[in-house]
Amino acid sequence: MINWTPGLTLKELEKQVILKALKWYGNNKTKTAESLGISVRTIDNKLKGYEESESGNFEAMKSENERLLKIQAHKDETRRMQSALSMTGLERKQYAEAESVDSPRKKA
Repeated sequence: MINWTPGLTLKELEKQVILKALKWYGNNKTKTAESLGISVRTIDNKLKGYEESESGNFEAMKSENERLLKIQAHKDETRRMQSALSMTGLERKQYAEAESVDSPRKKA
């Protein structure tokens, strides 16, 4: 059974019908197309569109995640710099020594 709720678009409802029919007919596109009164080519085109849409959504989420990570890194660097600015001379020296020990960089 297809469950329509307010906000569900006709496009999304169509997608649900096609995917449920495919499942019902064991992914047999010919039987699915016949039962829905559409061509196998239409089913192929719809499935390709669903994949592209999901791929696009993934890429958008990936880009947003990368943007948020850059913002967080910038915030972390800003906090580190603010902290360093508020240190006394001795604290800065101790911090620099700790950073050089913890740093994975090779010493010359």
